[in-house]
Amino acid sequence: MKNTSTCPVAVVCIALVSIMASPAAAEEENWQSLKLESKRMKIDEMAQQALNTLFATQSRAEDLFEMSYGWAVFDNLKLAFFVSGGGGNGVAKVRVSGEKTYMKMGTGGIGVGLGANKYQVVFLFQDRTVLTMPYCPF
Repeated sequence: MKNTSTCPVAVVCIALVSIMASPAAAEEENWQSLKLESKRMKIDEMAQQALNTLFATQSRAEDLFEMSYGWAVFDNLKLAFFVSGGGGNGVAKVRVSGEKTYMKMGTGGIGVGLGANKYQVVFLFQDRTVLTMPYCPF
């Protein structure tokens, strides 16, 4: 008799756990989405600041930007102590359509070196062909 009464209790417990887990899983997915959106917003802010700095320091840069098909900006950090490594994040954007691609990059090497270097890189793409070349990750 005891076995038959514990079976429905076990089923109810399993059902409650699965019902409670569904909102938790949805909440976790929502949290991950928010974290991703937050990272993208920070990358967009960094890219805009880099472009503003470029335009302020290079008089011809804004003209070239307006003629470009698209652009990409990366924020990088490189560390070296005989072995070097680095990485960063960035965004590429088709200027007219606004289509964006977010990326991470990394680098490594061996050689004589000591120090750290933080820098930003801006690429301007002349046309669609250059932006979509097979070796170009954008």
